[in-house]
Amino acid sequence: MDTLADRVTAASFRAIGAQEHLQIAGLIRGATSHVVDRDAALAVRDALDAHTWSVESNLDLIPMPQGAAWYEWPLPTRVGHGGGDSARTGCLVVPHPEVDNLLMVVTAWEALGIAMHSFGIAMIDMVELRVHAAAARRLYSKDRVESLTRIMSKVDAFVPQAFMEEITILSDGNEQAADAAMRDATSEVPFLLALLLALNASGGIVVKEEGGIRRGMLPDARRRKGVGGMMDGLLKRPVGSFVRTGTSEAAWIRA
Repeated sequence: MDTLADRVTAASFRAIGAQEHLQIAGLIRGATSHVVDRDAALAVRDALDAHTWSVESNLDLIPMPQGAAWYEWPLPTRVGHGGGDSARTGCLVVPHPEVDNLLMVVTAWEALGIAMHSFGIAMIDMVELRVHAAAARRLYSKDRVESLTRIMSKVDAFVPQAFMEEITILSDGNEQAADAAMRDATSEVPFLLALLLALNASGGIVVKEEGGIRRGMLPDARRRKGVGGMMDGLLKRPVGSFVRTGTSEAAWIRA
């Protein structure tokens, strides 16, 4: 299967410029690869857009990855890279090699058959994210815009100096190009976090191994079975949301 990971890796190895291109390509090549299908990606996007607080308040259930991981899905980026049925977006997720509980994220996309990765790198402090989720459950509003703003406030980003020099050359010194690079680096992080939560929630995305790739899809059963499903109905839990079911568990309630 021709994946976005393959295309980004090939493009990065061909890139003339910063050594960081080669480092990113090597990390993607060695990462555990996850490919999420369109139905699952759309469900995650809808949950994030309609029930943002349910994502925010359960971010502490996302485990810290033990090594490099790659996630891709067939949608354009949230800032508009790509488009049409052939659009693909992906994120390389890597634990910082020197700082505990710090996650680095590189976003990539494909548009018009051209694959590329962000020049900026997002940084997420997973300990801070866990503290924030607990505070969200007790203290914060459920307003979608406010919730998304709070999530984004927990995402830092930087552009390596070599990439900054490359941006300056490619943009002919356009000062707005650096801001665009920072947006490219961070815009997919809320979706990525919602996706990671869906992979770790009851009733969430299921994974099947196929040819060295972990394929993510929605489970066949749309509602939780047994007592859990009965409770969802009795409590009228909002469809599409992530609901806390214990100190270390959440369920994804879908129609």
